[in-house]
Amino acid sequence: MVKLKKVKEIPVTGLKGPHNLDLSADGRRLWIRNHPSKSTDTGHVVMMDIATGQVLTSLAVGKSHGGIDLNSNQSNIISTNIGGHTFDVIDPNGVTVIKKIEVGAGPHGIRYSADGRWAYVAATRDNEVAVIDMKTQEVVETIKTKRKFPFWITLQNND
Repeated sequence: MVKLKKVKEIPVTGLKGPHNLDLSADGRRLWIRNHPSKSTDTGHVVMMDIATGQVLTSLAVGKSHGGIDLNSNQSNIISTNIGGHTFDVIDPNGVTVIKKIEVGAGPHGIRYSADGRWAYVAATRDNEVAVIDMKTQEVVETIKTKRKFPFWITLQNND
């Protein structure tokens, strides 16, 4: 990043349309959410070993494409699907979906708060942001956006 120059390209074997990603705190694993070619196709989240470039596992998630975020204590991954109404809570150790949470139409942008307590999801077709208490894994608030189609979320101190 200092030189703003690409130094390496890593193919993602078996995953079409890498779309969004997040990196484990130790820098050893890359979590990737894809963008299937058809909006009706099931999306996938893959875990890749950075050193080898090997895809270690792949997990089917919701329809179409979406965002992804790994919480600060590395205990859960969350991934949206713009083709549906839910996001998936994923256990990074067993690489399984442990819960689907209903958040509104067209969820895409997703971010954990810095402490991992809250998740924020942009519901593009409902023009709102859902606030989820990750302790109870329930939506506690929805915030209407002033503009149409909120697509991405950024939060202070979420790397």
